Amino acid sequence: MQNFPFLHDIAVVAIVKNEGNYIKEWLDYHLLAGVTKFYIYDNDSNDNTREILRPYAESGAVQYIPFGGGNAQNPAYMDAIARHRFECRHMAIIDGDEFILPRRGKNIPAAVAEFFGKFPMAAAWTINWRVFGSSGQKEKDLSRGVLERFCRRASDDFGVGTPPGGNMHVKSIVNPRTVEFVSNPHFCNYFFDCRAADEKGKIVAGAFNPNNNAETMRINHYFTKSLAEWHERRSLGRADNPTKLPFEEFIKGDRNEVYDDEIIRYRDYLATRPPAMPPTVSTEDILAAAKGEGAADIENILCYFFALTKAQFSPSQKEELEKISLRELERAFSSGQQIWQTELFLSALPMLFAVSEATRAQAVRAAQGVLPKLAQVYRNSFDWVHYRETMKLMNLLLAMPQNEVGK
Repeated sequence: MQNFPFLHDIAVVAIVKNEGNYIKEWLDYHLLAGVTKFYIYDNDSNDNTREILRPYAESGAVQYIPFGGGNAQNPAYMDAIARHRFECRHMAIIDGDEFILPRRGKNIPAAVAEFFGKFPMAAAWTINWRVFGSSGQKEKDLSRGVLERFCRRASDDFGVGTPPGGNMHVKSIVNPRTVEFVSNPHFCNYFFDCRAADEKGKIVAGAFNPNNNAETMRINHYFTKSLAEWHERRSLGRADNPTKLPFEEFIKGDRNEVYDDEIIRYRDYLATRPPAMPPTVSTEDILAAAKGEGAADIENILCYFFALTKAQFSPSQKEELEKISLRELERAFSSGQQIWQTELFLSALPMLFAVSEATRAQAVRAAQGVLPKLAQVYRNSFDWVHYRETMKLMNLLLAMPQNEVGK
């Protein structure tokens, strides 16, 4: 089994609210920079956001998901990861006022591939902000885009100190299969022993990276825009918090010390290059990759099982791919797997149960075999929350009548 041929090398997930004035520029920039898929969660917009997104959705670039209610940001991210973790190789978790800027002439997929090629054990690439201010603008002027209007930002050391803030904030481009849950818009919680890293390979364990690395990639964060736009945005509330931002946040974030038009020059350079195209993946490609030689791991095998639930295989193709995947699943567990991959496997049980009765039966047997070992790991590390959940799942599966296992 070779590496799975993902539909998308990198996808972006974002939750938006009344971004109709800005989202086209944001999408067009990231498409130009090589992103081929966007999962856009709409948090009760009442402007023209959906109409702006419609042609992008019709082209297949955008998947539009209405997602109403308060405190919706982290749940939206978790929904995207749960639904699409086996569909894209990497996933960027950003906002509609954040632009990913590679700094060495590569497009985003190439820069991301280079990072994970250099640090293959990283669960995520944490990328520092560069906070842009109002450039002294008071009024809302939509005759030009955000990138042209706001070319002044905070100095690189903005936010250094205790507590950290400003440019010390990070956003993440994750391997979505390593993510256990999202409790903070800036940082994910990962499965056992999975760690995020910055561009130097140093571990980052939270929403801030005081190392402040931004040599190969950064996130341009257009936090304030003009004063009028700030007041308009503030009136909408926030996707991750029921309270409104105080005006003091505008004062603190309206930093304009450095003139910086690098992203405009980068965008103009990309416009001279051939556009990035999404990979064309056929059922034959998936089956050929599954037949490839090489040791398989759980992460890879689960991608093939996911394909069985989504792709339009012929009956003979589906039978062959399922047979290969079941064989490799048994071999993988018999040879031992990293703990995080076992956790990923357990989180994917509902998906496995939907494949077929044979896959359901083998998945249950595999889970019954690994759960006691996993519970012992949690017990030894005094991780009582995970221990309790593991014991619950173990007791549930052990209580299943044998004639129910294959159903």
